[in-house]
Amino acid sequence: MFKVARFFRIFAILAVVGAGAAANADCMPISSLPYQVSASGFYCVTADFSVNSDSYKGDTITVDASNVDIDFQGHTVTNTAPSTSNRGVGVRILNFTALHDVTIHNGSLYWFEAGVVANNFDAGAQPSNLTVDHMTIQNTRTSGIYLNGINLRVTNNTINSVIGSTLAFGIELQCCSPAPNNMTASNRAVVQGNIISGVKVSAKATDGTNARANALGIYVAGFPNLVIRDNAINGVMVQKTALPGSGAFGIAINQMDESHQVGGLIIQDNIVQNNSIYFRGSKPNSSVGISIGFPGDHAIVIGSTIMGMDTGIDANNASMPNTPPVLLLNNAITAINWTNADGVPNAATLIPIKGGVTLPQ
Repeated sequence: MFKVARFFRIFAILAVVGAGAAANADCMPISSLPYQVSASGFYCVTADFSVNSDSYKGDTITVDASNVDIDFQGHTVTNTAPSTSNRGVGVRILNFTALHDVTIHNGSLYWFEAGVVANNFDAGAQPSNLTVDHMTIQNTRTSGIYLNGINLRVTNNTINSVIGSTLAFGIELQCCSPAPNNMTASNRAVVQGNIISGVKVSAKATDGTNARANALGIYVAGFPNLVIRDNAINGVMVQKTALPGSGAFGIAINQMDESHQVGGLIIQDNIVQNNSIYFRGSKPNSSVGISIGFPGDHAIVIGSTIMGMDTGIDANNASMPNTPPVLLLNNAITAINWTNADGVPNAATLIPIKGGVTLPQ
């Protein structure tokens, strides 16, 4: 009961955190959109905005400089572009020259293709030290936050309603090329204190895509050092008519191949749950609370609560030669029973744990 109560308490707390910071006289104002940040400095969004990305055919705020801090000051940017158009990205961090030290925080982005993105690689360019904090991102089509680079922090954000066709992410972080200087323990990704709900894909077996569909609350790949802590994820699903092999994952990790396993992985005090509202239309036997592949050394899942997933923790593909198994400690995995529209009872959580080593409590 403590973990469930904490889940709803986090929602209440984060609803008021970042409700608006006092205007900073030293900031460079962002008082019209679209806007390109082309010099280092501290920037402030000065008001709520409604934009139509169809009119400028691009992203709404772009960052093309290092050492940049953008404070939304509690303001909201809402995209009114037609649902049939490409709505662009709310904030895109460019990385043609390996930008570094960029922070986006304290605001809201509604109705974009994606909220905050840094993924457009140029040859050899790898952004670093990127932070997204206290952002609310709602009603996107591909992802809430998608960052690709070195030393990434995604903390205290609220992401609601990501509805893709065959692929949808709440938060997606991927590391750079596995060069030796990138595969050190100092290259860390931190995903902490985020609330993610309603990540879904609409693909159906009859829609002609001939592709598997996957919905992921948090997906992280390629970091030698990774912390995923105190996140709450609810309602990740694929349609029951999706093609075989489709899946819904609360947290999915795919670290690196054996030659680059140099760091550690900790997944701690997260809550992943689905309930009958989401299960009524979801594909059976397709949901996993926490999935871990190729985790590197010193991997542990501790204190997490998983409710209503077909599989609780899947570490079955995590082991490699000479690699210690994933350790599991004090995780609570429970079923949610419900009755479908035809009156047939169903029970989720068919397989609590696959793989790993469960330590005695």
